[in-house]
Amino acid sequence: MFRVLLLSFSLLLAQTGPGIAISLSTPLRMMRPYPALLAMMGVMPVPTDFTPANSGDFATAITNSAGGDTITLTAGQTYTGPFTLKSGLTSTVTIRSSGYASLPADGQRVTSSDRSNMAIVVCGSFNNQQCFSTSGNDADNWRITGLDMRQANGIINDPGMVQFGDSAETTSANTPNNIELDHNWIEATQAGAVRGVYVNGRNIDIHDNYISGFRRSGIESQAILLVGGPGPVRIDNNYMMSMGEI
Repeated sequence: MFRVLLLSFSLLLAQTGPGIAISLSTPLRMMRPYPALLAMMGVMPVPTDFTPANSGDFATAITNSAGGDTITLTAGQTYTGPFTLKSGLTSTVTIRSSGYASLPADGQRVTSSDRSNMAIVVCGSFNNQQCFSTSGNDADNWRITGLDMRQANGIINDPGMVQFGDSAETTSANTPNNIELDHNWIEATQAGAVRGVYVNGRNIDIHDNYISGFRRSGIESQAILLVGGPGPVRIDNNYMMSMGEI
């Protein structure tokens, strides 16, 4: 039925001229966040490669992204968070640096020489604000690759510079799912950040990263903290360093 209606709509546009077609085709593009409805109509959303010019544009790109999209950040440019990964995606959205093609292949860990090919993401400028988090929205289907993540100057961070899930999410369906974190440089450049990556989720893949420098006087710190979640969680070929506990 939907295909018949769509065909009839197309014929109507053909009869009314290209000017009308352009104006009436816009709502279809706006329906990209509703892939299930588009699939019922036999229409596949067109993947987009967002190229945000600044932090605000980056946040907007995350909000407007749909499964299959890519968000490409400019290598060497700084984007200041915090940024929240949304839920409801049916396939993976990739956040990457424009220099991704120059980064090591899977199975090869990043080194300091790779940082020039990474976009820079600074965590929020208030205490305990992350670079990326999923808290409260059960985010799924994200890949973050090729980013140089740093804490803001003079800021302490207890939750983690990257936070997938939180301790309040106690059922499998409420935890983040299908998230990949690879070939990133995640470093606490000064004392005050307790942990690099906080994980409570399903199908989490953390590989080929450099995660280092986490320390706070009197508090055990972790490069990666596994709080819970049904898993599986794969942690492979990462450099990890913290004071007291890895």
